[in-house]
Amino acid sequence: MAKRYLVIIVSVTMVLTIVLGGCGTTRDTSSVPEEQVVTVSTVKATTGDISEFSNLVGTLKPNKTVNVIPKMAGKVVQVNFDVGDHVKAGDILFKLDDIDIQNQVKSAEAALKMAEANYTLNKQKYEQSKTDFARYEALYKEGAISQQEYEQMKLSVSPDMLKLYEAQLAQAQASYDTALSQLQNTIVTSPINGVVASKSVNVGEMAANTMPSFVIVDNSSMFVEVKLTDSLINRVKPGDRLTIKLGDGSEQAVEGVVDTVAPAAEQSTGLFPVKIKIDNKDGSLKAGMTATVVLPSETKKDVVLIPKEAVVIQNTVSVVFTVKDGKAVRNVVTTGISDDKNIEVVSGIKTGDEVIVKGQNLLSGGEKLKIENGGSN
Repeated sequence: MAKRYLVIIVSVTMVLTIVLGGCGTTRDTSSVPEEQVVTVSTVKATTGDISEFSNLVGTLKPNKTVNVIPKMAGKVVQVNFDVGDHVKAGDILFKLDDIDIQNQVKSAEAALKMAEANYTLNKQKYEQSKTDFARYEALYKEGAISQQEYEQMKLSVSPDMLKLYEAQLAQAQASYDTALSQLQNTIVTSPINGVVASKSVNVGEMAANTMPSFVIVDNSSMFVEVKLTDSLINRVKPGDRLTIKLGDGSEQAVEGVVDTVAPAAEQSTGLFPVKIKIDNKDGSLKAGMTATVVLPSETKKDVVLIPKEAVVIQNTVSVVFTVKDGKAVRNVVTTGISDDKNIEVVSGIKTGDEVIVKGQNLLSGGEKLKIENGGSN
């Protein structure tokens, strides 16, 4: 009986030992940390050229702006265009009341016709007097006519008499031309092809001859003027093509051509005005838009280039992580100039290095990597 109890006790002890031993093994295994894996994306460092740019802000202005001011004041009887309408040179913008002036034209025309008739008659008399003068001169020498009669005949054939008749005709012609010009001034036309930018007259209102009634802009091309420092002015010349970014929220970029470069700085600012022309045949550019001129300020050739986002600042030091044997390597770098996408690496990275451009902010160096863009492991 005692042996039987002993066997049972030994068996229970062995079972407990196995169970407790198994539990201890499981706890020890779970305490071993797994190696961290960070998912990243990479690109190869390349060799190429890079330009650093200066951004200069200006405002778009139309190629030409014309203030249309009537030559005479008057009551508006007709308006043919409104703001935003396209006009051609010679199109009638508006008309003024011309009833009184038409009457003046008719009177001046009648006076001119009378002056023309008088001139014709007087010239005929003048020519006849020239023919008769030789006979009168002979009669005077013979004493057949008085000196007074002779002098009157002599005066009638004087060239001054013909000039007087011509002056009378010219005066009548001038009066008619003036009246006709006044009549033409009641019709106000556009001097250029363009778009109506503003209008300040309406039918029934009085138009003044001291202020613009219409403003017409030629926006077939636009200009932006920027002012450069003496360190930048020699980087541009007429004919250079520059990128212009528009501040309309669309991030649209267009090409402009340098039109003029000031030969001297402004006295007030010490800056050099530069005018850049932009084609606008489709009319998409509007006067007053903000335009940023992208001006290359420095260019380097055959340098090591990487994407700007690859550079991480750690404790005020520029760091780039690369891949070696499937792990992250921390590289302290010296950088140079940059553009919108890339940055020059002066030291710390060489062409062909596999540079981490996504996930780099999670790294400190030595981490095992999973490269999601198919790069080397």
